[in-house]
Amino acid sequence: MGSITASRYAGIVVAAVFAVANVATYLASDATSSEFPLWALSLFVFLFFISVLGRWKYLVWALAPALLLAPFEFLYIWLYQKPSSPHLYGILAESNLAETIEFLSPLGGFLGLVICICWVFGVIWLCRWARAWPAVSKKMRLILLLLSTSALGGVALAHEATMFPKNSDAASDALSEKTSNDVFLDLKSTFFPGIYMRLLSYLDERRNMLHVIHEKSGFKFNPKYIGPEKQIVVLIIGESSRKDRWSLYGYQRATNPELAKIRNLVALRDMVTPWDSTRMSVPVMISRKPPLSSAMVFPEKSLVSLFEEAGFYTYWVSNQQTYGRYDSPITQFASEANERFYLNPAEYSGPGSMDGVLAGKLEEILKRNQQRIFVVLHMLGSHWNYKHRYPGEYDIFRPSLNDVGDVALQSASSRQEVSNSYDNTIVYTDRVLSDVAKLLSSQKNPAVFWYTSDHGEDLQQVDCKLRGHGNSTRSSLEVPSVVYYNQAFFDINQSSIQILLKNADKKISTQAVFYGFPWLVGVRAAALGGDKALSSASFEEEKRMVNGQRKLSYDDVVQKSRCQPI
Repeated sequence: MGSITASRYAGIVVAAVFAVANVATYLASDATSSEFPLWALSLFVFLFFISVLGRWKYLVWALAPALLLAPFEFLYIWLYQKPSSPHLYGILAESNLAETIEFLSPLGGFLGLVICICWVFGVIWLCRWARAWPAVSKKMRLILLLLSTSALGGVALAHEATMFPKNSDAASDALSEKTSNDVFLDLKSTFFPGIYMRLLSYLDERRNMLHVIHEKSGFKFNPKYIGPEKQIVVLIIGESSRKDRWSLYGYQRATNPELAKIRNLVALRDMVTPWDSTRMSVPVMISRKPPLSSAMVFPEKSLVSLFEEAGFYTYWVSNQQTYGRYDSPITQFASEANERFYLNPAEYSGPGSMDGVLAGKLEEILKRNQQRIFVVLHMLGSHWNYKHRYPGEYDIFRPSLNDVGDVALQSASSRQEVSNSYDNTIVYTDRVLSDVAKLLSSQKNPAVFWYTSDHGEDLQQVDCKLRGHGNSTRSSLEVPSVVYYNQAFFDINQSSIQILLKNADKKISTQAVFYGFPWLVGVRAAALGGDKALSSASFEEEKRMVNGQRKLSYDDVVQKSRCQPI
């Protein structure tokens, strides 16, 4: 009798937490359905399951994975105000058991483990208790089947009829994954059945990525290393940072107060990216992928493997997502690293960790005192929502988005607040880069970093209605790029630095990173030609091809306005 009572109480608690997780996900999700709210969609799917399975024990068994994950989903929503995502599952898969328990329980690892074990037993007891529940009658199953299928079918048809946005003048916004009013995307935002759909998305992305990794496993650069025995090389990939908002390039606001003070900093003054989206631009920056190739898969490895073959221990440290529509092409290259750290458990649209965590992780890595290391720091930079990209003390330019609450990127009435918050993200990026420079300056061994943003950003102004990225404008294709080196690096590379300074004003694309960075630090390979390396005396400018409204040479186009698509 005692065990039945315990099972009953445990089952009630599990069911209650499951219900709370569903409600919390509904409240936290930014998905909207004009025909039915998310809770109604979730309810009709639940009724459909009842009608098909017929027995409560089968239903509970089918819900068991969601029941197990319910408290963790609630905790994640509480911390980040967003439902879980394939990105979160990617982080957990990359972490060891201790890190996972620590993440899932802010109360402490041991207590988290105890709670986890108790919860597993609670779900088991619920499954046992459900075995005694009566079966649903055939008549009721038929009623529920007709009700749920007709309701879900009606919602799907209504979504199909309203899939085109009401505002046909709205600019393309590559920041949003929701490209149509799709009922399945709305269902994916629920806890049930959405958590199953998100898990399947993660598993599918993972499977595709492993396939690509296997296809490239035999590729080799066969490099030769002629640099110093010990060296620290850091590649910093920026995000959505437009060059004309950097005071280093003449912007009237002091958005680079820290970098302006740093010695041994070279600003490359004329760099463009061939693509204005992360998933397309970053592969071009770190591999030999052709600038105009739109393929999601490239059959060669990246700088990460090139440096590893040259005797470097490699790291990929990211404040971005692991898996998702825009991230998996980059995760393929990140997987080449000896160690990977994904530091941001939140998605782009919500608050999460600031880019300062990257400098903190780099400091930890430097304390290992390894012989030669290559570290990629992937920033979140100036990605929308801008107000989530910098801490309160960097809310310098006002009024900002912190003064007006939640607004859309497309909001014309808040364009000044949007612009000010964007500038604040640049100031914070400046701080992070200067922190990295200070870390490297304190090293006795040669150390260097190369920062380049993946693409720029359009900001809505009085004379410009474009915003975000994906518009192929000058503002989204012209990017900032700086190189920093410490004194030890300069002492053994004076001639290369002089050539780099001489070429700093040359016309280059983001592919200069792949060809120029290894050459600068003493890595040579057949894949790397001196004519493409910015620190080589034989460097030659090339036509910079970009993927605008048509594929063309950026240097052959004269743009009268920064807002005009190329």
